[in-house]
Amino acid sequence: MAKVMVFIDGTWLYSNLRTLGEDFQVDYGKLPHVVGNQIAKKLGDKSVDIVRIFMFGSNATNFLDADKDMVKRRRIFYDVLREEYNYEVEVYLVDYRGRRLKRKDRHPDDDFSPEEKCVDIALASSMLYFAALPLAYDIAIVIGGDRDYVPVLQKVRLLGKRTAIASIHGACSFELSEGKNLKGVRDFDVIWLNDLLDEIRMTNEIREVMCKAPFHTGPNPIKTDEFVRKNRAFYCKECREKMWHQRGEFDEDEEDLKYAETPGVVENNRYREAGQPTSDSRNGLRTGDGYTGVVKRLMEFCGFIGTDAGDFYFGMDDCVGGTEFSKLRSGDRVEFIVSRAPRREFRGRDGNGNAEEVSLVALGD
Repeated sequence: MAKVMVFIDGTWLYSNLRTLGEDFQVDYGKLPHVVGNQIAKKLGDKSVDIVRIFMFGSNATNFLDADKDMVKRRRIFYDVLREEYNYEVEVYLVDYRGRRLKRKDRHPDDDFSPEEKCVDIALASSMLYFAALPLAYDIAIVIGGDRDYVPVLQKVRLLGKRTAIASIHGACSFELSEGKNLKGVRDFDVIWLNDLLDEIRMTNEIREVMCKAPFHTGPNPIKTDEFVRKNRAFYCKECREKMWHQRGEFDEDEEDLKYAETPGVVENNRYREAGQPTSDSRNGLRTGDGYTGVVKRLMEFCGFIGTDAGDFYFGMDDCVGGTEFSKLRSGDRVEFIVSRAPRREFRGRDGNGNAEEVSLVALGD
């Protein structure tokens, strides 16, 4: 049985998905296995064993708060790859220098161009590293299309491994796809994702799922075609909208309190409304750090964790599997991942950090 490792250039794939269809969505659980099956066919229906799947991508840092939900969605996407499909994910931060993420949202005269670093070289170095380890893999599949991969594909083949390329028409460099393989970069014909759309397309089936929101009304379980993460509490669309509505009301209350209690803070908050850069590092904490604290305050839909670095806000849907928000109590000790560090220079909502992956610490830990 041939051992296969799949190396995905996440930035390339994300940038070129639209060429597969305006609304096309990839099922990342199926993708590695579909291309693996293509290799099996090329080997004469010999079985293959996909032993590792790697995703190399990026996310923003030092961006304006107006884009924090977009950044959070990307983080959740990477978390889903790890949790649901056992991907090995490497994420590299892109510094936006206090700007909005989309060019259309910036000043017309701003010619800033974000620079993504390390993604290509991280993929190449990982592929070469495992090629040098005895018996780690027999075949490497690169899902990408950049000509930058020519040298590493050549070196991997010199180490006695076979290589394959899965790409998209119009997004694959000539050096990787030309028929004569003059650069010696692959051992098989290119696998074109355009020919595998039905096999890699995301399809959501209708299923019955229990909504875990304590304020849910109506039939439960409900029927939904939404993606449901394993080992995570599911909240129906109506309850999620209620949570966000209540959070908006809470934010307004916090604003009123802050203006009333903090003389001279109005000018600062006008600047905040324009957008304060969200940095990757504050108070010695960085996005992605693990931290511990004590549940300080609980509301119907959210809570606050007190720590020596400041308070962290978390929502009902930020709790991991096995930790039910409705069963948390003030004084409970919890672990969490920092998604934004507290800002001591601001009070109220703007001073709070954000916590994700909130997990109750067992007694005795």
